[in-house]
Amino acid sequence: MPRRVKIAEDYVREHKDLAVEEVNGRKLLICKFCRVRIPIVTGKTASRITDHLASKTHWKLSPGTHRSRTQNTPRRLKNAEDYVRAHPDLSVEEGSGRKLLMCKYCRVSVPIISGKTASRIKDHLSSKTHLKLKTMYSSDDDLGQEPVAEMKPSFKREHEEKDLAHEFTRALVQSGTSLDQADGPIGDLFRKFAPAGEKIPTSTEMYCKYLPEVFKADLDHITALISGGIKISVTVDETPEMLGDPAVAVLFTFCDAENGWVRRTVMADLDIVETCNAVSISALLQKVLERFHKNWSDVVCIGSDSATYMKKLCDDLGKTVPEFKAIHVRDPCRLLDGVLKAALHSSELMRNAVDFVVHADTLFRYARKLKQKYFSFCTLYGMTGKMIPTVSSRWSVSLLDAVNAILSMWRPFTEFVLSDSADRKCDFLRTHIDNEIKKNTMYCTLRFLQENMPALGDIIKKLEGENTYIYQVYNAVGVEVKLLLEKKLGDTFNDFGYVTCALLECLPLGQQRTVEEMFRIYYSTMYDKWQVIMCRNLPSATMSFEVNEASLWYSVQVLDPFRKAEMPQNFEKYKFIFDCFDSRECICRQFNEYVAEGVPEYDHLQAALSCRSARGATTSESVKDSKPFCFNVLSFVLPDFELVSHPDYGDG
Repeated sequence: MPRRVKIAEDYVREHKDLAVEEVNGRKLLICKFCRVRIPIVTGKTASRITDHLASKTHWKLSPGTHRSRTQNTPRRLKNAEDYVRAHPDLSVEEGSGRKLLMCKYCRVSVPIISGKTASRIKDHLSSKTHLKLKTMYSSDDDLGQEPVAEMKPSFKREHEEKDLAHEFTRALVQSGTSLDQADGPIGDLFRKFAPAGEKIPTSTEMYCKYLPEVFKADLDHITALISGGIKISVTVDETPEMLGDPAVAVLFTFCDAENGWVRRTVMADLDIVETCNAVSISALLQKVLERFHKNWSDVVCIGSDSATYMKKLCDDLGKTVPEFKAIHVRDPCRLLDGVLKAALHSSELMRNAVDFVVHADTLFRYARKLKQKYFSFCTLYGMTGKMIPTVSSRWSVSLLDAVNAILSMWRPFTEFVLSDSADRKCDFLRTHIDNEIKKNTMYCTLRFLQENMPALGDIIKKLEGENTYIYQVYNAVGVEVKLLLEKKLGDTFNDFGYVTCALLECLPLGQQRTVEEMFRIYYSTMYDKWQVIMCRNLPSATMSFEVNEASLWYSVQVLDPFRKAEMPQNFEKYKFIFDCFDSRECICRQFNEYVAEGVPEYDHLQAALSCRSARGATTSESVKDSKPFCFNVLSFVLPDFELVSHPDYGDG
């Protein structure tokens, strides 16, 4: 009978230091102490076992045959999965980079701490709260409901995936990136590295589902911000879209109560209309207000350009909608820019200067070699080459930056234009400076613009600031601009600027008179254009206006002793202000005395305010000792009026 071949278990029974393990589907002998594997090979296994058990390493690691394996092998620490297998009521969740034991029913976490985990699990599983919730959810499971342990993690994953899709869509839209990039490298990058990135939607899903959801969520957020009686200002701007149809943008400006009443501006709607007129814009605004649960009583101001249909729209709303009390404000910056644009095209001299500056910007566009030649000219004169800023066709104020750049590089720039190194792109510029008289005239004109444009440009920048309020618009457009232009057009010598006047003296006499006359035409054209714009867009300037908030803010400026000289001084122009007084004759006499007085000095103003016997009037008496006339009237016309400090006279 053939001899039976020994198997692994036979060797283990003979040698207590060995054990059996399966590796890749085959059994191996392994030393309990050295963890050395001994393969089972016919005819060689016994000798290999003998050699290993007799080795120094084995005798050094083995403690002796009288001790069991459990006494010599260190006990393996339990991990989270071991506790879950022992207690089915628990599950494993990731938290702050470490694994936690979470009760499926109570959602209570049990941290894994050596020597304390088992007792904590036992205490929790035997608690009344756990037993009560387990009983309740076990009955729900019998009815076919989803257990809490499965429902909450799945809801959390679904919520995170949906938020990721929304935020990814919003990021692409707000950065101006096409949603088709979700199918390209950007989408692949997010799918590879972002948490739950495998759920990044495709461009089709974003167009059909997530983009409308994001849009609706943003609209709901704006609606919540302006709810609760928040007043808004509406800005309407019409501009042609790419296909040529008129696109109308509607913007809301309001104070955000959630963030410390910070002023915010949001785009509420952008719609394409067939034609822009008072009827179509009125219907559009009504639709937008209804969408955000607002009405005309919540609108305090309507801002627009100087389009005639916007004026007609506000007039019609004032007549047909009783709750419409909004003030219509045309864009003052655009109005003043129109004044400046008319002055820049008032004469051939100014038109040539503007063309010279505009073409100087395009000279080095797409011309790398020409730019290098220009920089080499600058190096010869010991200067660092400077490019000419682009002149915006929409804003005339941007011309000033280009003028300053040209004047700072005047010598190397003109020498380069007149040199043989310049190519045919410089021919147009060369025609304006090809002789000394033309060159000096152009330089004098640019210096004139450099010294005179900032006066009006500073007013425009101030109106563009965030701290400009409605009642300050007329003072800037109607008073400051008027004083500026009247000073330049006075009977005395025209002060065009120190450098400009010095350069005029260097021109030939005939050319000097011609250039000086063009400078006067510059300001006279500006003044005429300003008057036309004032009459068309700010009719209160002519004092032929109806009584409303805008006209009130204009009229009460006559009660400012520092501005009364610039205002009409006929009492009949302001009679609607004084309707609240009993004696019109006495008020008329005091008004005439008031306007005849000079502008008070600071000491006189302080004395008038502290004087108890100063002139005054009340609704019940014609004359009563009180504050000065102007402040007494203001206290009735504007109950919330407070005297503020004047910049030229300090506190008062």
